[in-house]
Amino acid sequence: MTFKGKPLKGAAVSFNNPQTGFSRETKVRDDGSYEVKILAGMGLPPGKYLVAVYPPYGHLSPPLGANGKMNSDNPIDHIPVRYRNFKTSGLVLELPPEGKVFPIAIP
Repeated sequence: MTFKGKPLKGAAVSFNNPQTGFSRETKVRDDGSYEVKILAGMGLPPGKYLVAVYPPYGHLSPPLGANGKMNSDNPIDHIPVRYRNFKTSGLVLELPPEGKVFPIAIP
């Protein structure tokens, strides 16, 4: 999981299948990778998922500087609001039955 080419370490990523109502959330690792685990094993069931990416619960972004911009090098603080909601992110993941690793990049 990257944002502008940088790993989104510590970000939360959620997957929601609107047809089945199945959803899961996981945390992005330091290298930008993530793993979704479910009770029946690892990975999401096959299907089409809407994806949202946002700072983890409890994360406090630094205040805006005098220039009106956030003084932070942490990519989590700069995730655009539209990517934080399933309905507006435009991020879609389609998982085939055989399962694969899917990188997600936010431009």
